[in-house]
Amino acid sequence: METIKNAVVRFVRDEEGAGVIEYSLIAGIMAAIIIAALYTGVGGAIKTVFAKIEGELTKVANYQG
Repeated sequence: METIKNAVVRFVRDEEGAGVIEYSLIAGIMAAIIIAALYTGVGGAIKTVFAKIEGELTKVANYQG
């Protein structure tokens, strides 16, 4: 039967989960960089589209006909 000390030592030496965490962090950082790049590139165009939509909705809301 394995003692608690041996189980803890085996758990501390096991590095298999560390690799998964590292790859997850790298993927998260890459996703954040891609999102920031897309926002910078298309952010102005998106703002323009929403401004047009807002203008048209304002016209509809103020229609007196």
